[in-house]
Amino acid sequence: MFGRIPAQVNFDQLGRLIIYRKGIEVGSEAYTDSGIPFWRVSNLSKHGLDESNANFISPELYELLRPDYEPQQGEILLSKDTTPGLAYYLEHPIRGIVSSGILRLTITDGIPPHYLELVLNSLFVQMQIEQDAGGSIIKHWKPSEVQTTLIPRLDSEKEKDIARLVEQSHAARREAKALLEKAKRAVEIAIEEGEEKGMESIG
Repeated sequence: MFGRIPAQVNFDQLGRLIIYRKGIEVGSEAYTDSGIPFWRVSNLSKHGLDESNANFISPELYELLRPDYEPQQGEILLSKDTTPGLAYYLEHPIRGIVSSGILRLTITDGIPPHYLELVLNSLFVQMQIEQDAGGSIIKHWKPSEVQTTLIPRLDSEKEKDIARLVEQSHAARREAKALLEKAKRAVEIAIEEGEEKGMESIG
């Protein structure tokens, strides 16, 4: 892999670009039927957080953990367990607490967040994770290994151009999801109240 990378591409260790904070385990006995989301690795993807299979904790426990374990806008969430190497940049605030299988990365360097997000989700980083595993199926990516992960650095303007494309991709995905939900609702209205009402809901 490294032999295929042009010589003019430089690398930074991830630990020089970010500081990280670990999540926390609350234990299954703390789960509630409703309340505040407790985000686990299974909820995280490179496209965001999926609440459809989320566990919940009580508002009281949430308020206790919130100062140290609630993700903040501008952070990158990065999985280190089970399916290590999934990254998502938080453009907007979210509510909830993250589990110990997720790291919260705060960028301390001038690297564009969406560019770093893309690199972390890339085959380039996945192959480094496989190397850390020594050929086995990795279940846990140690924070020390996370910090020594190599990140390719490009010309500053090129990194910004790539970051803009990633940002546009996220925006298009959100818009497509909203349109799909609108179409689903229109079908429901058409079935319940007639086709004309359904078409009106789209307009």
